[in-house]
Amino acid sequence: MEPTLSVNQHEFQKAIQRFRTDPVLFVQTMFKAEPDPRQAAIMNAVASGARGVAAKSGHGVGKTTTLSWLAIWWISVFYKAKAVVTAPTSGQLNDALLPEMKAWIRQMPEDIQELYNIKQDRVELVACPDLNFISAKTSRAEQPDAMQGVHADHVLLIGDEAS
Repeated sequence: MEPTLSVNQHEFQKAIQRFRTDPVLFVQTMFKAEPDPRQAAIMNAVASGARGVAAKSGHGVGKTTTLSWLAIWWISVFYKAKAVVTAPTSGQLNDALLPEMKAWIRQMPEDIQELYNIKQDRVELVACPDLNFISAKTSRAEQPDAMQGVHADHVLLIGDEAS
């Protein structure tokens, strides 16, 4: 299903209300990608307000892509929104999840890409970098306080390769 929305900054602002409740439409429109049924179910569960959404699966099934889409969608459609992504190792964050997020942003239409500031361990919305961002932090059993101190109206915590 090809979305009929025009993809430019003006139309993006108008479409945010629709995207807020439909992350699949966000992915289809912004990334020209089609989530598989499992990815769509995960994204829709988060959009519906479900807490503790977990997906157990094997290698190469699209988990990291789904998490990337969710984090970008989150900071794009909510104001005062922070997405914190974590993994047990910095390698998982810096070699897999963060590059995946950055690659998806670079696939967005050019005028939409301009809305994001991509840094080494963070992605920010240019309009409100202190209020809307994705931050990457490693989280291990010996460092349980790594996720503390995140406050915003809308907080999304994402654990990749969570054990």
